[in-house]
Amino acid sequence: LMLAGHTDTVPFDESRWSLDPFKLTLKDDKLFGLGSIDMKGFFAFIFDALHSIDLSKIKQPLIILATADEETTMAGAQQISQHPNLKPSRCIIGEPTDMAPVFMHKGHMSSVIRVIGKAGHSSDPDAGLNAIEIMHLVTGNLLKLKQHLKNNYSIEHFAVPYPTLNLGHIHGGDNANRICG
Repeated sequence: LMLAGHTDTVPFDESRWSLDPFKLTLKDDKLFGLGSIDMKGFFAFIFDALHSIDLSKIKQPLIILATADEETTMAGAQQISQHPNLKPSRCIIGEPTDMAPVFMHKGHMSSVIRVIGKAGHSSDPDAGLNAIEIMHLVTGNLLKLKQHLKNNYSIEHFAVPYPTLNLGHIHGGDNANRICG
């Protein structure tokens, strides 16, 4: 059995907190603190539960997996994926779900597409190759893929039953009078 979660939190705005986000505070019978329920509460539960278990009677491995950078780079999950022998029979992931068990997850994948053109002055377009124009073609194909996924793949257990594709960030060019390299 693997008990898994991540140890990082989403970036936050300290000015939106009325309490110290780095200090666990009990107020109105609730615990407040950055990440106190998003996974960190699960790890506290695991450690508390281990006190009442006779570990000498466990016949199969009990694995506690705590990854890092799940909210940003996925570096922890990427590191774990490098260990193909780490395949438990069962896994419980302590993601908060309002106490409703969830038996599957759509997963997440992030990719970067880098288009490299050839910079030049905008007065002579044939002397360069505009990376933004090429990225426009790439984006068009990605939007076709997005629609194909929505039309052809569905799992009814999810609120959004089809795979989603999000174009979340684009950056290119350095000046209006230059061909974007």
